[in-house]
Amino acid sequence: MNKTIVGSFGFEVNVQENQNALKSLASLLDLPEFLLFLQHAVSVPEDIARDLGDVMGMVLNSQGCESTRSGLFVPSCTAEGSYEDVQCFAGECWCVDSQGKELPSSRVRGGRPRCPTECEKQRAQRLSLAGSQPAGSSLSVPSCTRQGHFLPVQCFDSECYCVDEEGQAIPGTQSAPGRPQQCPTPCQLRAERAFLGAVWTLVSNSSLPPALSSVYIPQCSARGRWSPVQCDGPPEQAFEWYERWRAQDNGGRELTAAELLTKVLSYRDAASGSFRRFLQSLYEAGQQGVFPGLARYSSLREVPPAVLDGNRTRPGGNVLLEPYLFWQILRGQLRRYPGPYSDFSAPLAHLDLRTCWCVDEAGQEREGTRTEPGEVPACPGSCVDAQLRALQFIADSEEVVLASNSSWFPLGESLLAASGIRLSNEELGLPPGSPPREAFSQQFLRGSEDALRLAAQSSVTDCQRNEAGLQCDQDGRYRASQRARDSGKAFCVDDEGQRLLWSETEAPLTDSQCLSMCSP
Repeated sequence: MNKTIVGSFGFEVNVQENQNALKSLASLLDLPEFLLFLQHAVSVPEDIARDLGDVMGMVLNSQGCESTRSGLFVPSCTAEGSYEDVQCFAGECWCVDSQGKELPSSRVRGGRPRCPTECEKQRAQRLSLAGSQPAGSSLSVPSCTRQGHFLPVQCFDSECYCVDEEGQAIPGTQSAPGRPQQCPTPCQLRAERAFLGAVWTLVSNSSLPPALSSVYIPQCSARGRWSPVQCDGPPEQAFEWYERWRAQDNGGRELTAAELLTKVLSYRDAASGSFRRFLQSLYEAGQQGVFPGLARYSSLREVPPAVLDGNRTRPGGNVLLEPYLFWQILRGQLRRYPGPYSDFSAPLAHLDLRTCWCVDEAGQEREGTRTEPGEVPACPGSCVDAQLRALQFIADSEEVVLASNSSWFPLGESLLAASGIRLSNEELGLPPGSPPREAFSQQFLRGSEDALRLAAQSSVTDCQRNEAGLQCDQDGRYRASQRARDSGKAFCVDDEGQRLLWSETEAPLTDSQCLSMCSP
């Protein structure tokens, strides 16, 4: 079959190559992405591409966003190569799933849709699977907040437990339903991720130790909230760990940070085996004294079986000085913070090596508060913080209202549309009987920021908000001429919508007539 022959039309034909080409074409047609491509291809205007071949040529010859023809949709991708949750083209945006397929009823014009969060995706998926489960079986369905985040406490069957921001169960938090549950706060969860990330960076890069300023572990208050003062640098646990390694006998000289890191990471080979082998390598090198729980035993034979099984040697102590936990760190197996979350509330020292700054209640840095090493900024308290927010809100509101009043198209409305916010006619303050705005046809509010709510109100003028049924012009101001709904009489109003009683008449009035009568 793999032989080239000359066909009846004079063309050279290879049967094997033709079969391979057909198989490749069949596999291409089976891909779900190909159907998605066809859906986009058939929507390309005729003035851009006349047939599928033209579309294929445009796709294959494109070199990036700057050379893309305006009539051809090109999906937006993440840095990892996945589809962005929101895709936009020709003034419209919509949500897509992991395969790039558009989600039903998500397309909006002139705005950004609110796409399902990870919690909402998991909930919808498992609810659809629940109907096909055998009788008597159950399936864990996550609970979400109104904003789409995972509820801190999830329950399944006869057990409740805490979850992190990604919906993963936090070990050791299981309890019976109805019992009070104290879950980690956002500050503590952020600190946990930062700690694990810093540890992984340290053990995975043996070239040079990271600069202290490149390490940042959020500091939380005793109640788990964001501490108003944040500082960079490692936690105090790392300094204690560092000092104990430096205190070991190194031939009478002090090791540099790079030399010490190389020495510590040399135990990774031993850590790749069993925990007992790791302990044996420590005793052979005489380094067991680094760990207080091992320092009391002169040889490996004296170490109790409980320690060999991985139990803590000093409950509540420094997690970096627990031999079993450090063995897990060297192996890259640490997935959760192994100690109490209250560790992230421990006071910091070594301020001469740290740069500090102030944060708000959400952990966002306050501009202009970052200090030099050794200095601690004076951060505002809760009362001053509320005062600053109120003053900022007033300043923002004045700016938004001023810009909205001087704009033909309400600035607040465009701001809401750009943020993917849809409000009802009642929230917009439109007079009864007014047709709904096309851009505000859906009822959902994405975000609860006061400034955005204010923008919605500032986009409506006094005339549009009035309940007397007075008519407004295209700029939202009162029309000079009005007609009473009950009597049908025409009358004039001033700039504030106040009726001019002397102007009432049975005859119709125009705006120009009212303006001329009211002019001095």
